[in-house]
Amino acid sequence: MIKIKNIISMAVSSIMLASSFAVIMGMTGGNTEVASAETYVGNATAVNNITSNVKQQTISDFMREGQSIIYQTELNDFEGNKFMLYELTPAGYAIYGIKGEASIFLEGSLSSNSPFYEYLDKDIIYLGFGEYYYKQGAEYINIMTEESYMQDELPQECYLDESAYYETAESESVDEPQASPLGMILPEGYDSDNYVEVDGFTCIADYEYFQNLSKFPDNEVGTCSLVAICIILGYMDEYIDDRFIPDNMYYDGLSFKDGDGTSQGLHNYLFDNCLHTLAGFGDDENGYPMANGEINNTVKDYLKIKCGRAFESDIKYMNGIINTKKNPRKYIKAGYPTILTMTEYKIINNDNYDDMKRKYHSVVAYGYNEEDDTFLVHIGWDPGSTDGAQVIVSEAYIYSYNAFIYMG
Repeated sequence: MIKIKNIISMAVSSIMLASSFAVIMGMTGGNTEVASAETYVGNATAVNNITSNVKQQTISDFMREGQSIIYQTELNDFEGNKFMLYELTPAGYAIYGIKGEASIFLEGSLSSNSPFYEYLDKDIIYLGFGEYYYKQGAEYINIMTEESYMQDELPQECYLDESAYYETAESESVDEPQASPLGMILPEGYDSDNYVEVDGFTCIADYEYFQNLSKFPDNEVGTCSLVAICIILGYMDEYIDDRFIPDNMYYDGLSFKDGDGTSQGLHNYLFDNCLHTLAGFGDDENGYPMANGEINNTVKDYLKIKCGRAFESDIKYMNGIINTKKNPRKYIKAGYPTILTMTEYKIINNDNYDDMKRKYHSVVAYGYNEEDDTFLVHIGWDPGSTDGAQVIVSEAYIYSYNAFIYMG
């Protein structure tokens, strides 16, 4: 998790704004008389001069045979926007955004309950993917990091891009500006053997590696992008070429490898020797923000130093803030897991400060469901556990992507 405060850079803001959005949610207690994601009936609606139907993604569409709802509650942000949380048995959860007659899936899992699950008796607030809070006295506690915030330190309104709530024939064309030449590159000879269809998802052929992955570094100070890089390097070393993590590499007394995964040693080496952050910003309190360019440069530096320039030159770096749906699907289908960076964006204006708040969360996508507009990801939290290994997240959250294509 990464939070940036008091960084007002017009150059950075103008680049990011087109693809960024804010997701800030509040809460209501109890689980009665809640709005249901099942009850909405679509009507034709004009959006940007396009006649469209609202999306009606429901919990019954999400659940699999044998699952049932054990708890549901309506969440509200401070402006009254509605969201629905469903906890499932024997395991699973889903969060939906509700806007008028529209209901859209935001995130969930079929194999584990939500981060809120142990806190359902408290006042809970959802601030977007990766941002889970409960109220304690006058403070809001981040469930993932245990950091505390006052309400005036948090944005007051949850905002998703309006287009996320609508089905339109034109929606795909919006996502298809001309990509850069690198964005079109795939390894020569790739074929259908590089992916499989699993429970509605198109996954890399070795998807079980991610579903069973519990050995990865800890995200202690807002370095989720470094954790995602480590996870990618571990996979590439296991399945693409074993030179991605050379043998007998140690740092801080720890081997870079940990079984078929990676260790805190690799993470710490990247942090101390290869780290690139947005505008050079980063500290342990607010985290170390990285998106597409910063992630690429960090990986480039690592490969040059540890793997050699000749090996590094065989890597094609796929990244961008456009085609954030189509290109990651392409790379996954070619057998390459892809880092997705999610962001929420909100500008706060009050008597105390003018503050740009942005949070980044980088995850590793190894599958996608094009019909449902979702990706199957490993979130890289809680080393030693697979609870975050099969999380499903809406495409609406994606800010940028990174894939590393080996052409050797």
